Amino acid sequence: KLDEKAPEIMGLEYQSETQLDYAEYFKIYHYDQGITLLEIDMTKGTANDPEKLAAEAINAENETGESEDAAKDTELNQSTDSKNVKSENAVEEDAAAAGISEDGEENLNGISEEELAAELYKGNVVKYLIVPEDVEVPVGLEQDMIIVKKPVDHTYAESDEILNMMKDLDLLDNIAAVGMKSKDCTVSEIADKMKVKEGEKNAEVAYAGTADKLKLKNFVKSEVNLALFTGDILPREDSEENAAKDTDKIADKDSKDTKETLTVEEKTEQFEELTEKLAMLGIPVFVDRSSEEKTELGKQEWIKVYGVLYGCEELTNEKFDAAVAAAEK
Repeated sequence: KLDEKAPEIMGLEYQSETQLDYAEYFKIYHYDQGITLLEIDMTKGTANDPEKLAAEAINAENETGESEDAAKDTELNQSTDSKNVKSENAVEEDAAAAGISEDGEENLNGISEEELAAELYKGNVVKYLIVPEDVEVPVGLEQDMIIVKKPVDHTYAESDEILNMMKDLDLLDNIAAVGMKSKDCTVSEIADKMKVKEGEKNAEVAYAGTADKLKLKNFVKSEVNLALFTGDILPREDSEENAAKDTDKIADKDSKDTKETLTVEEKTEQFEELTEKLAMLGIPVFVDRSSEEKTELGKQEWIKVYGVLYGCEELTNEKFDAAVAAAEK
């Protein structure tokens, strides 16, 4: 889960927390040297929500009937013990694969920083350490956090939703690549930059593919240093249901409106493949879950995340305070 209070980070001194009154999917903690810790819950409300999966397991046990409760309890305890042993073994295996010895020391001949980052995206909560340009990152923190070095001035934005948020904050100059073609981009400033101007070989902003079909060469050419995606890339609770509904439908491959519906497992695999590819390029992946917040002000409070990413916290705080005042009226 998200930390309820600022975690202790070796080599850093905690200073303050950004107050959040409505948003539920992220936390922001500030440390010395201008370093910020951003935490994003990647599973709450999704098909992989730990609480949801636990509740389903309990319901499945209850449905077997009260007459077998005693036997089931014994069996469950044995199963739990077995799973705990398996879990401990799995942790040791993962540590070994990650190049971490039993005493917690890193094996220098083991996993790379990029491979470590790829593993971190599989966690329920992903932590991003946002570090100013000229500040040194304390050694070892990359084992627990995605390091985001500022400025993130060559950003990939997957959707118009993200582009509009950045337009509102006058941050479009930081966009280097996007996830839609110029004819499909509704933000005119970016659509214009995607056109090759006379006398130039490449457009100012590149099309770098969608979440399921990234054009990695364009990520490299555009020197992307941060990739922004919406929560749509996470496995949804209704993914399986939609997949079942679509089984009997004949999809028109030539139709632009037809989208393949993936199962939870397929969606999870797609997300892990995406984060792994970008991690190997040293590009941090950030998931904007604002559209999934329960309240309108919760959605708007995600503006504070962009404030810490792009160094415009004063502006984002002012805009959010204005949104709250407008809502109260």
